[in-house]
Amino acid sequence: MTALSTRMSLAMKQAGLNQPGLAKAASRPRAPVSQQVVQHLLSGRNSTSRHLPAIADALGVSLDWLAGGKGRSRGAEALLVGKVGAGSEIIRFDEGTVLAGIEPPSGVDAPNVAEISGDSQYPLQEGWLIFYGPEHQGVAEDCIGKLCVV
Repeated sequence: MTALSTRMSLAMKQAGLNQPGLAKAASRPRAPVSQQVVQHLLSGRNSTSRHLPAIADALGVSLDWLAGGKGRSRGAEALLVGKVGAGSEIIRFDEGTVLAGIEPPSGVDAPNVAEISGDSQYPLQEGWLIFYGPEHQGVAEDCIGKLCVV
């Protein structure tokens, strides 16, 4: 698999689309997208297509992210999953809350968020939000030199 096919598979899963569904959703009146185009991109047989802008739009992601992994996918939602306090106190919520209008850091798609509880974790302050993504993503370059959870 190529990086493009990996991102495309992830976006398809998040959008709930299979190959025929994506082909139909990405098709335009004068530029139909065949299932074969989708399959060739997913298999790595093709690494680009003139249909990528329409495919990105149908998946609800940015073209920069889909084609090159730059930035983050459009529509990423942060999920508040708990609170973190002094003395290793972690309060995990049974159900997370989607934080509307919160801009996650670049390089982390659909991050989890923990809220700082209390004021004994200087320099962190009560109410601050800590974003974190899947462990396998590592630290995005633009986060180096900034306060981060690793």
